[in-house]
Amino acid sequence: MLIYIVGCLKQVPDPNEVKFNFKTETLIRSRVPLIINPTDKNVLEAVLVLKDKYSAYVIVISMGTLQAERSLREAFSMGADKSSTWNFRFVNKGI
Repeated sequence: MLIYIVGCLKQVPDPNEVKFNFKTETLIRSRVPLIINPTDKNVLEAVLVLKDKYSAYVIVISMGTLQAERSLREAFSMGADKSSTWNFRFVNKGI
């Protein structure tokens, strides 16, 4: 019996690169690279241990565009078997 494990990855601004504007009390995100959420990356590592232990098939999904694809490529390099990028721009347009 083949076990499928599906995991989600989210991209977040690299906390080591984000600056804070004290005048406007907002984060300055321009030109800040996105990385895999560290918690999601820890979960992916744990899932890959299960993959090896049970010969499971790991599918990783993420929402977004180019940044999401970069994160999914990283998941592939870690050992994921398949990925899917979901883009829901139409949701924001009220369609």
